[in-house]
Amino acid sequence: MLGQVLAYGQQHADQFGSYGFVWQSADDASVFISFTANVDEHRHALARIVQFPDELVVCQAALPGDQAAALLARLTTELKGKWVTIGSTGESVAIGLPAGEDELAEDLKTRYGDAVKVTVGVSITCCDESTTAA
Repeated sequence: MLGQVLAYGQQHADQFGSYGFVWQSADDASVFISFTANVDEHRHALARIVQFPDELVVCQAALPGDQAAALLARLTTELKGKWVTIGSTGESVAIGLPAGEDELAEDLKTRYGDAVKVTVGVSITCCDESTTAA
């Protein structure tokens, strides 16, 4: 089913966001696929193609996958030294900024809208405090 969903998405590359699994539990997963437009039409078309349409989730994407990758590359460079985390969700760019970067977060949301998911106040702990360096 995953292969069928991917093939269908590739046939609609201008609207295709991403695809994968949504795990409900250790042995229960559904296949998801996202599109930037015509979600209901894609949902109906895919339901006729796949063997288990009840296990298919078709949802809205902010950007096609190739545009999300390009935006990630651009923002990784543009925001160098300002982000704590950055990555692609497949259909948008997730950016974690340190505390105090509210103005930058608002600027990114204004410029890119739903294409970015920004979180302010992100920190990364790299080491267990009980560990000491020799």
